[in-house]
Amino acid sequence: MAQAILAANSDNSLSPLLFKHLKGHKDVITGLAFHPKEDKIITSSLDCTAMLWNFKKPDERVIKFTAHTKSIHDVSWSPSGSYFVTASTDQDVRIWSPTFTGKTKAIRAHSSTVRTVDYDPTGKYFITGADDKSLKLFTTKDINFHRSFTGHTNWVRCTRMAPYNNLIASCADDKTAKIWDMETGKCLHTFQQTKGTPKYVAWHPDVPMIALALTSNSVKFYDTREKELIQFYKNHVDMVNAVSFHPNGKYMVTASDDGTMKICDLLEGRYIYSLDAQCGPVKSVAFSKDGKFIASGNGNDLLLWESNLVNERGSVGSSKYVTLEQDTPKPKGLIHPKNLKDELNKENENEN
Repeated sequence: MAQAILAANSDNSLSPLLFKHLKGHKDVITGLAFHPKEDKIITSSLDCTAMLWNFKKPDERVIKFTAHTKSIHDVSWSPSGSYFVTASTDQDVRIWSPTFTGKTKAIRAHSSTVRTVDYDPTGKYFITGADDKSLKLFTTKDINFHRSFTGHTNWVRCTRMAPYNNLIASCADDKTAKIWDMETGKCLHTFQQTKGTPKYVAWHPDVPMIALALTSNSVKFYDTREKELIQFYKNHVDMVNAVSFHPNGKYMVTASDDGTMKICDLLEGRYIYSLDAQCGPVKSVAFSKDGKFIASGNGNDLLLWESNLVNERGSVGSSKYVTLEQDTPKPKGLIHPKNLKDELNKENENEN
């Protein structure tokens, strides 16, 4: 499939291109992460396994990691790339060595399903979130419990550590997103949702802002300093499962159950591309560390895309998988829009 798409786009080097279509998991891919230094990706799946792929060397053997006894929901690399950590329904968090021997150590972090895990930028800590409504912070060196964060009143779906200011973001089925101080464990602010439940949270790479993926088919972009909503996007026709920021902070990609990913220009406040590989719902998505690639979990399959975002104004060519959304209206709000509250009120009225 990848070869056919590359051929179809051979006259176009500026729009996103499907680079690889990789198969191996036997159930839905729930999480993925690019290696911080190498051309590798780790994926987690409902099939109870994690898999390590070298997407630049397709003939290299894929490494499968099999110690969890139930579904894996999330995966994260340490900043050095020496280890990765997984979160599972079996209530264990496992730290792995990314080698063929697959050495692993398990910790019983929570009393129920662990749905999310993330390393901090220094690699000294990792954080977990679970159906027991709590977040827990652990030290990496000795894998000791460090601190709990309590305040959510329903299952925690996602938690991510900011690349600055010792901040943590989380979202849960209580329809809230919370910002935490890592040092004190204090909740600094709660963003309450009236429509839709947040499924995923991501930090902007440069400034203290978060993006929320919501079951209401939308994405919201919050300034955590001013504690206000600054952008609102609703171009998907089904729930949004994940979001990821380009390393330059100018672009965002969203993944949805409608089977598409959409690339947004944050400076212009609008979507510019829609990517549809026709492989079913997209549950996970991420930009590579250099921004040159996008990885997506489309059902059981792993797809790699060349982002080509240096100049996003290229023609689409003849690919049926990439659509230039040049005629798409701007989303409801740009940076600090005067009319954002009015537009959101209209949106809520339409959903009632």
